[in-house]
Amino acid sequence: FVMISGSEFLGLVNLPVYALAYNIVVGIFLYILKFRERNFYFPELVAVQLASPELNLYSQKNYQSRFDVRVWTQMILPVIGEWTITQGHQGDHTHKDDWRHAWDFEIMDDEGKNYRKLGYEAKDYYCFNKPVLAPADGIIQEIHDGIPDNAVGEMNLGNNWGNTVIIKHAERIYSKMSHLKNGSILVKKGAYVKRGEILAHCGNSGRSSVPHLHFQVQADPFIGSKTIDYPFADYLVKKGSAYELKNYERPLKDEIVTNVVRNESLHKAFNFIPGQLITFIVTDKEGRETRIEWEVKSDMYNYAFLECRASGAKAYFRNTGSLFYFPHFEGDKNSMLYYFYLGTYKVVLGYYNKLSIADAYSLNAFRKSLSLFLHDFAAPFYMFLKGQFILRYQRLEDDFTSSRIVMESSGRLDFMKKMLRTYDFEIFVSNGRFEKFAVKSPQINFQAKEIES
Repeated sequence: FVMISGSEFLGLVNLPVYALAYNIVVGIFLYILKFRERNFYFPELVAVQLASPELNLYSQKNYQSRFDVRVWTQMILPVIGEWTITQGHQGDHTHKDDWRHAWDFEIMDDEGKNYRKLGYEAKDYYCFNKPVLAPADGIIQEIHDGIPDNAVGEMNLGNNWGNTVIIKHAERIYSKMSHLKNGSILVKKGAYVKRGEILAHCGNSGRSSVPHLHFQVQADPFIGSKTIDYPFADYLVKKGSAYELKNYERPLKDEIVTNVVRNESLHKAFNFIPGQLITFIVTDKEGRETRIEWEVKSDMYNYAFLECRASGAKAYFRNTGSLFYFPHFEGDKNSMLYYFYLGTYKVVLGYYNKLSIADAYSLNAFRKSLSLFLHDFAAPFYMFLKGQFILRYQRLEDDFTSSRIVMESSGRLDFMKKMLRTYDFEIFVSNGRFEKFAVKSPQINFQAKEIES
């Protein structure tokens, strides 16, 4: 009836009825995209096509849970060592209203004091004259220097921000470091700086009664610009004698924070360079040995990956200098590379005793099963399966000739709170190589050792 009546109606304007459905769908699609004028992230576009809507959904949900999708420039803390946040976002003193997204950094001792001796002079304060770092690569946008440091307890309200450096990292992303020591700025306007490069030293200039570092991110290049809410990519929070990893979060008042201090052995082991060949001897539970070779490559988008020569499997990775992680795997899920992907899914490239790292696998990281097949139908409405990764730093064995770091990790697939699948891993890193990578699970059991290629 619709076809017949539609043919009669559309025939008046010489349009075929078969185009009606197409035009309706296109019209609805364009109408939905109109909502992106007000909300850029809804509806979401698929940046990387993974062959099916279900895989696209799993990948996007995993990316959202692991990374802050609104962060284009990854920033580290602008300091060296352990510092205390004495004023955070929406602070008690000056971080208010349009300038509420900012942090003040100071150094405290075990007694909670920020100075030695009597604290009458700026040089008595632990943070005074300490290096201030570039939080990310960028170009020096603005410099304000020549403002004297205040005597302790006094303020310079005429030059509110004091000596300041502003860096342009990308369009509409600038970082600002203020209250710097007079004459300590080491960079010039227009110079390009790398992440972690020393810019200046902490001081007591401007509206600052005691030495501290003020840090904020802003969308405009001016010294008095409003702040924007922007997280640090990864850092550690000290809690007693232990540390907790934070990713894409905002430090809170009174937290003791630090950047990851790189362990050279871990850094060397995970520092995969395009063109590098990595060779393992794999021993199964029957004692049979197999030689496995991986090559480090990069694609046309400059994304680096490990490729197994035997199976063709690929594991895409990122190395930020302080953190190593895998965002994607494709290919043979019986290969050693697949288990290496599961077992070293996320690794902090510094050693912190008993540090525990948790992360979430994308569901397409697991082999197909009946539970995953059924989950595909429910996934657009509710995801009842979860992939979980945990890595623990067990011990550091160090002597005059060598060092060994022992880590244990596990991967599991859960239905609600019931475990469906589990893998356990042991990772021994010694002198920049994988001395042992072992997999223990009901399904498979083997260990591998890296050798000279």
